[in-house]
Amino acid sequence: MASVIVAFDCGNLLSVAERLRPVGSVVVCADNDTKTLATRGINPGLEQARNVAEYLGCGVAYPQGIEGSDWCDFLMEFGVGAAKRIEREVLAQARYVMT
Repeated sequence: MASVIVAFDCGNLLSVAERLRPVGSVVVCADNDTKTLATRGINPGLEQARNVAEYLGCGVAYPQGIEGSDWCDFLMEFGVGAAKRIEREVLAQARYVMT
């Protein structure tokens, strides 16, 4: 069984993590805002995810090697087999978190 917690904006990711304090195998699945990094010098999705992962003691998974920035873009760009690739990446980054 798995639980999925969604924060639609990286700006509230930490407050969601603080409130819910997930336990078990936990991974933050982040956006990889490479275009924002190129234009503004920051990657907010990845930076916030790493901050939250440090706070929780878990891992971070993010899409790499694509033109887009999120997991939906990854699905569209890789097509057949993309879901399994995402699953492997996310599970590889999961860390066991206790209270």
